Amino acid sequence: MKEKLFCRWNARPELSSIRGTSKLRRKLGKMPKEIQIEVQKGLKDGANIVFKEAQRRVPKKTGVLAQAMKIKRRTRGLSYWVGYYKKGNKRMWKKAGWRAHFTEFGTRGYEAGEKRSSRSSKTTARIKRYIPARPARPFMGPALVASKDRIITVIDRHVDIALKRAARL
Repeated sequence: MKEKLFCRWNARPELSSIRGTSKLRRKLGKMPKEIQIEVQKGLKDGANIVFKEAQRRVPKKTGVLAQAMKIKRRTRGLSYWVGYYKKGNKRMWKKAGWRAHFTEFGTRGYEAGEKRSSRSSKTTARIKRYIPARPARPFMGPALVASKDRIITVIDRHVDIALKRAARL
């Protein structure tokens, strides 16, 4: 029943996750509700660990980037995401959430007169003035990597409790 779990840091910070849980989720979905609840507690505790670590590491010039960060419960509570969400959090998204990706990965600079095009647009525009590059200041990825061992320990502890309950049923 125990699956090997490992951390993955995606190119998009809101999709950083612990992988190897899909088989575990399927097996847990077939188990009684009491067991699912215990595992949900473990996953929520793991998400809280990442959330606190990311909030500690986020660059705090004004503090709104840290305030905009949320924990989102996914389907049936067997998955949690930590990051920035527009839906249900529109005010904080407009205030700071949209900047999270640029802070995490940085931006490239543009020289005056350089052509700039986007992938989805058919048109190109010339840059009117110099725009400096912004260096990357990662916080979500390093927070996940730093708390990986604690997350896996917490989830394992809750899975063990759930398995002991299942053995008693």
